Amino acid sequence: MEQLAKMNLESRNQFKDYHYGLIDPRPTPDAKAANEKLFENPHGILGIEVTIPAYAERCTLGNIDPQHSDGNVDLAAIEIAQTLDVPPSEASIITVRADLDALGAMALIRYRASGGGVTPEMTARIQKIATADTFARGRWPGKTNLPSKENL
Repeated sequence: MEQLAKMNLESRNQFKDYHYGLIDPRPTPDAKAANEKLFENPHGILGIEVTIPAYAERCTLGNIDPQHSDGNVDLAAIEIAQTLDVPPSEASIITVRADLDALGAMALIRYRASGGGVTPEMTARIQKIATADTFARGRWPGKTNLPSKENL
């Protein structure tokens, strides 16, 4: 146990934080210019749910996007972040979706990179996020009428 604590302390001391970014999906010149800056990191780019193909291709460390590009609608990004090889220090982690799944995945990756381990309590919270984010409650039923007093 003491050796593990020492290893975690060494990991935290050696880890230099990541850079984070949110891709602006608007097709404006300002948005495109800002997005270009996100991809200038020589340490690499990890995408989290980068659903715009042109940007996903530029994620040099990969793109965690099981629901949208891998076709696995039952798996959330935060679940993958539990076991993913963490990116090198000073890499960028970017997303298009600033939702709990993507931001939670970013936080979990950073926590693990700095020497933290996933606890059972964390796993329970991760599972709650994943259930809310995936199609675990069933696929979209398609278009339906808006509810009314007669038809809730």
